[in-house]
Amino acid sequence: MDNWFANAQTAPERQLGLAKSYLSPELKDWFDLVKLEDSIGFCNWPALKDTLLHRYRDKYVRRAVKKKIAILRCTGTVSNYNNKFDVEALKLKKAGTSEWDLLDSYIEGLPLDVMFQTNRQELQTLQEAMEKALDNEAWLQQASARGEKWAKGAGPIPGGSPPIDLTGPAPMELCGVRCGMPLCNPRLPQALWEER
Repeated sequence: MDNWFANAQTAPERQLGLAKSYLSPELKDWFDLVKLEDSIGFCNWPALKDTLLHRYRDKYVRRAVKKKIAILRCTGTVSNYNNKFDVEALKLKKAGTSEWDLLDSYIEGLPLDVMFQTNRQELQTLQEAMEKALDNEAWLQQASARGEKWAKGAGPIPGGSPPIDLTGPAPMELCGVRCGMPLCNPRLPQALWEER
């Protein structure tokens, strides 16, 4: 606004009226209320500017940082995300944001698989969440590496079912069930069973 006044060469006595015309409806009401209460109001634009900055700066800073955190997502490793989030979280903590809001914003920015594992653990602080997210990322990477080894034929999966022999018939096809034939009964003669 100061630059605009300088460029437009506005007289100091007109600056306050012009500044009021750019205020939101709520701030215009507040401006009029202050004018009535003090019976003087603001004497000039710099006085109004100082009051507005003093009154709304923290709120503005908090909103700006919240927007930045809302778009902050983990695109690389969780440790890089932790470093970026820590910087923004410090700004928000100074502005008075609660730990729960920071925790929710942090978890929402994690990759889906890490977010799911971290969210299940019902954490209480941001620091705990950051540590658990790092642990979960490491565990998921190890599990992924094990899965790749098993997929390459390095051996059977521990605790899994035995591998299926694809060279022979499936167990249900042995007795002709798939073709609609009755099951083989050892008490029936082989010739009778083959006729059916």
